[in-house]
Amino acid sequence: MRRDISVVSMTEIVQVWADNDVDGKLAAGVLRLIVVHESVALNPMYSGGRSQIVKVFTPNERHIGTFHAIVMPDGSVAHRHPKDYTLRDCSRIRVESE
Repeated sequence: MRRDISVVSMTEIVQVWADNDVDGKLAAGVLRLIVVHESVALNPMYSGGRSQIVKVFTPNERHIGTFHAIVMPDGSVAHRHPKDYTLRDCSRIRVESE
């Protein structure tokens, strides 16, 4: 059975991401990341950067979210935002595709 994924605003998904302290858990090494796509950043503002789509997994290997990041040659992250997230009730939300 496939569940629908609700489309939400960027503001809403960023708030859900923050409410669940995803960034804090990433910084603490609690969550695991897998880069699933990488290409040259097309925006001239990020010249030399790499555009990445990254999946986020729990220690139990459950995919809980995906984010887009621009990683610069020195390893710094110039831009990052969530693309989708799995809520505690197992429903999923996502932002409109770019």
